[in-house]
Amino acid sequence: PMPTDINALIADARRRFRAAGITRDEAALDARLLAQHLLGWDAARVMTHGDEPAPEALQQDYERLVQRRIAREPLAYI
Repeated sequence: PMPTDINALIADARRRFRAAGITRDEAALDARLLAQHLLGWDAARVMTHGDEPAPEALQQDYERLVQRRIAREPLAYI
């Protein structure tokens, strides 16, 4: 996969969630919360450090979680 920053990963997930029929607000929140979970960051750190490169391991793990959410698995179960 192409190297990307954390914000780009979140934006892509948000777009894909919307395409899967998830509401705009829920898509934005879920995309950010999944990234926060994997990174161990709070919302403020995502906002201030989201331009950092996303490590390849994060990209792979995030993709797995995004796929589960696109399949409409509730966020609480992911």
